Amino acid sequence: QASKQIARRFLMMKGNVKYLGLILLIAVLISGCNLFGKKENKLIMLSVGKKYELSSNIVKHNTYGDPNDTKLTDGIWGDKTNASDVTWSGAMPEDREKNDLCFYIIDLEKVEQIGSVKVQAFQQSDWGIVIPPQITVAVSEDKSTWDEPIVVNKTPNTELQTVEEFYDFTVGKAGRYVKVTIKPHHTWFWLGEIAVLK
Repeated sequence: QASKQIARRFLMMKGNVKYLGLILLIAVLISGCNLFGKKENKLIMLSVGKKYELSSNIVKHNTYGDPNDTKLTDGIWGDKTNASDVTWSGAMPEDREKNDLCFYIIDLEKVEQIGSVKVQAFQQSDWGIVIPPQITVAVSEDKSTWDEPIVVNKTPNTELQTVEEFYDFTVGKAGRYVKVTIKPHHTWFWLGEIAVLK
């Protein structure tokens, strides 16, 4: 008789464990946890370490320039609390009055599926640094034929001393070369990073 009671209790415990296990499984699924080792979708920065060329009309800042043309694809965002941080690349058009467009062309080294592009800019009004009123992005597979440019406009407020601004472009196209064209505000512009994301 005692052995039957023990067996009965064991079966009840076993049933409870199964029940608790089922509840736990449901709770985990509801909370969005990953049980099956599926990798989360993370943005891949395709531009890190990639070379880029500049338009010939760009004048680099003597102190905060980009002597080796590496700052804008080093994967390091500019320090938004410090305009004099070395992470910033300062430039302006050769003729400020004429205010010609300035561009950078990043070579991804092979055709990649480009999801988006993010450009970081900075403003320090008392230094004469103002965010660009317009930046465009275009993509090409051969650096000869370019897709229709994607345009992002901003309205600079020079009354604000310090401003960090991001320009976001949804691309969704394949390409090897990414052309980022800056329309300056007749003065210096500070860029921290041009991130090409998969």
